[in-house]
Amino acid sequence: MLISNKALDNWITSKNFLNITRGKPVDIPEKETIVDFTLGVFSVSIIINYVKQSSFNSLLVERQVQIEIESEDQEPLDDYLKISKALKGLILFLTNQNSEHENITFFNLHSTHFDYIWLKNNLDERLFPRNFDIRFNKIEKEIKTVFYEWFKDDKLTVIIDLSLEKLYNLGLSNRARFLNACVGLESFHRFYKKQVIDAERVEKRNKIKGLIKDPELFAWFRKESSFWKQPNLITRLNDFSPQIEVILKEVIDYSIEDFLIKVKRTRNEIAHNGEHLKHLNDFDLLVYGRTLEFVLRIEILKKIGLSEHENSLLAQANSRIKSLLGVNNYKKLMSCK
Repeated sequence: MLISNKALDNWITSKNFLNITRGKPVDIPEKETIVDFTLGVFSVSIIINYVKQSSFNSLLVERQVQIEIESEDQEPLDDYLKISKALKGLILFLTNQNSEHENITFFNLHSTHFDYIWLKNNLDERLFPRNFDIRFNKIEKEIKTVFYEWFKDDKLTVIIDLSLEKLYNLGLSNRARFLNACVGLESFHRFYKKQVIDAERVEKRNKIKGLIKDPELFAWFRKESSFWKQPNLITRLNDFSPQIEVILKEVIDYSIEDFLIKVKRTRNEIAHNGEHLKHLNDFDLLVYGRTLEFVLRIEILKKIGLSEHENSLLAQANSRIKSLLGVNNYKKLMSCK
């Protein structure tokens, strides 16, 4: 399977250049492998080809970035397309450009081929929110790890989908976007952060269980209160407070603790009543959602191998939030207790 992707082509920079000297043969760069890794029975490679077309008085050399997905076995078409779809998500995440594939061609063992026709998502990248500026040449040494880790963990895929939904659905409301970020961070914390049990809550739960004599009521309470053993939203968000503090530097005039309380109350209000104005106005909701979204994206990028870039990403997020305030004639978000 051979895939062409314009966003990936634009993003990947190559060190190879044509060497043209009058009177001497032109050196065409060799095929260059950027990434190669194995996914079960599949091998995946990202390559740069240089295609030459020449005539008596002209020479055209076209650089083509392509994705190769191969298997020695006759695997179902759907398995290839699942990898193709996941690659689109990663390209979108890294480039913030329309990641629809330009062309997909399948080859069989006899070298015959056919083009795959599909309905493309017409993503309008001009309307995408500003996300991180991740340059290929800055993460080139980690790029193989990034691609491999993207596919490694199915639990991460669900969280990634939440973080990308706004790009696929530009009409997504700020309330839904805010909820996506909250759910994404809660899920990320549940899967990848140390779970600290609230000993006081567990103790109180056990005391109540000891007071219940009715077997049916006891079984009901035990089931309904099982979540008491899990960290609540505030506890989970507190583990991200160092990143939130950097992103919101010179943005809010109140404490991070107050910020987290507003997040919890707004999340509950939206989830139960579909409203948010009791705790945040419309613009505050946008800023809160973007802040949590940036934290989630940074955690995902760290998870797939870009931990060394955390400080740079946090600085970018802070700059993006300040710009958002500036274009809306805000200096800071003010407390409205």
